[in-house]
Amino acid sequence: MVSAKQKTIDRKMGYLVGIDDYMSKPVDEEEFILKIKALLRRAKINDERKIRIGDVVLDYDSFTVSRKDEVVELPKKEFELLYKLLSYPGKIFTRIQLMDEICKVLLSDMQILAHILKYVVDELKDFTVEEIVKIIPSNITHEPVYPGNRVVKTSSNESIIPGEGLLRFDVCFELDIPEKNSQNGCKIQIDIEAQNSIYNTYEIVTRGIAYTSRLISKQVKTVINGDNYQKMQKTYSIWLMPQAPLKYDGTIRIYSLQEKVESGIPLKEKEAYDKIKIATIYTSSKHEISQKYEQNDELLRVVMLLFGMSGRSVQEIRGILEKEYGFKMSEELKKGVENMCNLAQGLIIENKYEILIDLLEQTDISLKKIMKIVGLVKK
Repeated sequence: MVSAKQKTIDRKMGYLVGIDDYMSKPVDEEEFILKIKALLRRAKINDERKIRIGDVVLDYDSFTVSRKDEVVELPKKEFELLYKLLSYPGKIFTRIQLMDEICKVLLSDMQILAHILKYVVDELKDFTVEEIVKIIPSNITHEPVYPGNRVVKTSSNESIIPGEGLLRFDVCFELDIPEKNSQNGCKIQIDIEAQNSIYNTYEIVTRGIAYTSRLISKQVKTVINGDNYQKMQKTYSIWLMPQAPLKYDGTIRIYSLQEKVESGIPLKEKEAYDKIKIATIYTSSKHEISQKYEQNDELLRVVMLLFGMSGRSVQEIRGILEKEYGFKMSEELKKGVENMCNLAQGLIIENKYEILIDLLEQTDISLKKIMKIVGLVKK
């Protein structure tokens, strides 16, 4: 969109109606052409799910890197990181940004999903973790998000509705739950998000309301046809905050719709209004990993071990997951845990150096003493 209007509200309105980019007049012709070329390049990557650099091709569907007749198959998480970096040429990523990416890939692991769903989704309370693994769709993936505000739906992780704009989910899928005991089978919508910071301009639950609302509105004309609102699927939005301050460690907050009868007869069918549930789950990297939580341990400690930045060894975390929580450590999952631990360790060291620099600038303490304080001195 090219416009003489330069206010932020005008730009926002443009993006909400579905544009890819916005330029204010007067327009630099060279910049205009560069922007078009960039958009076409990103569209090509989205459509083909391939990146070409010279005679090297990255194929997202097969997780392979090929050069002429030579093909190398990479572990999924390594491929995801490589694909993301090459999708943004010239852009520098922080460790936190890369950890966000690994978090989203780990969230697509069926064992991890099953452990989370078991303790949050009401309809799965009578199912074992093994049974839940079997009903999770096998095609759940976290696909890279490209720059700009695209209006073409590129994956199940994006929802675009005219007038409502674009919303991206970390992991989003439909779960088809079979009958069990006295419970009828049903289909529900699941959204799971990993959030590294709890300090934002909004409360997490408020954002969760927006996400569950979108999961409902996108059912119109797909699940809900005409007036058959009874077919509306229940929606879950689950938010993991694995880097929360210690005072929030072990906190689980649940929000759902409740009936309050001011007078008269209550509604018997709870499922008529029980359509939204939001869960916010907080763990801290300062939690001692050998210590179990007093309540909801199988949910909280698994989240803390997998997504927290404890700085503990890969072997120690793997051992706990295998022995205490029955995880079967596939090569993919082992590599994911290893990548998370390596990035976390690097982040811890970076943070210590930042403390060191601050102390040097603000005090007269010797460098050797400061290094000892922040734990950087080794024999």
